[in-house]
Amino acid sequence: FSSRRRHTRSLCDWSSDVCSSDLSLFALLLAPACCLAQGTGTAQVIEKTVISYNDTVRLSFLHDPALHNEGWDKLPQTKFWTEVINLTSDTCIINVAANRQPLQKVCRGDWMQLSEDEKKCIKDSLSCTNQLNSSSTLFVTSGKEEFYELKKVLPEISKAIHVFEKAGVDPWYAQTIMLIESPGKNKVKSSVGANGPFQLMRSVARRYGLVVNKNRDDRTNLEKSAKVAAKLLSVGCIANVKKYLDELNLTYNETDLWFRLLVLHAYHAGAGNVHCVLEKLQPKQGGIALFNDIWQTECGGFKNESQNYSQIALGSLTAFDEMIQSDGDTIYLVQGDKGFKNYNRKNFKPWDAFQFLNNCLTNYE
Repeated sequence: FSSRRRHTRSLCDWSSDVCSSDLSLFALLLAPACCLAQGTGTAQVIEKTVISYNDTVRLSFLHDPALHNEGWDKLPQTKFWTEVINLTSDTCIINVAANRQPLQKVCRGDWMQLSEDEKKCIKDSLSCTNQLNSSSTLFVTSGKEEFYELKKVLPEISKAIHVFEKAGVDPWYAQTIMLIESPGKNKVKSSVGANGPFQLMRSVARRYGLVVNKNRDDRTNLEKSAKVAAKLLSVGCIANVKKYLDELNLTYNETDLWFRLLVLHAYHAGAGNVHCVLEKLQPKQGGIALFNDIWQTECGGFKNESQNYSQIALGSLTAFDEMIQSDGDTIYLVQGDKGFKNYNRKNFKPWDAFQFLNNCLTNYE
């Protein structure tokens, strides 16, 4: 089930070796958000008006209150990856590997010009200043805003949610996987051959009836790949995670956020590797405490990239939630449009108007 990707390096840390609106539209914008909880457990289906440069559509997304109610969004790992996802690639964060504590931001270009001795000197200085243990490992992680193009994947997420619902599989997985795996890029093939919005391997796609050959690759078709991903999650991931947790006599609900994160790990690293970690840890309960242990544990093929996967999922969900909730019932894909609409509704004095329009231009850029 492994979904190794061409962008694996971007998900991992690179260390020393590597920054006239009409009335109908106005009425639509004022329409209240519709929240449904049917068939999604703790997650709520919310509908938003998405305004792009040439269209206005109503789309469905998921909001899981557990992300905030249980404190997952407050974890240092979640905060770290949320910042990374919103940070351009020309900037890097020097951070503590064990808990993702940010220590300092550096220009990627400048960092790359340093010698290994100079990089080590900076890291040693930061370790001393922050009173870190001498054995602490520091990572240097570049911003990934250019990769995580969350706005581009909005229409696809809405479609995939409905595909998963039809298949009887928790649509939370559709949204979350699409936020992690090549968001906004349906045709992205990894170095080992995984392709499409759900980064399916060739053998898995064929096993579930998709055509994959030199002339046609159904993995790049959103609806077809979503159907296969739903089957894979149901049969190969969710079923196995339930089996492993039952073996450990752990109490769980399939809509628990920690359960869903374990299923994500099975989707990415393989169910066997998740089993290996659980067997090694022998946990007595789930939740945040379990994941704090998982993020410090390696077993079989479950290593740094696998540990990062659920952290990135939490960071992506937090960043996505902030984006879709920032303007009430509306999501502006072009922030300049949002500013210009506000300008048209206000009676600015000349100097204030000049400054406001300059801000609009900046947002358009």
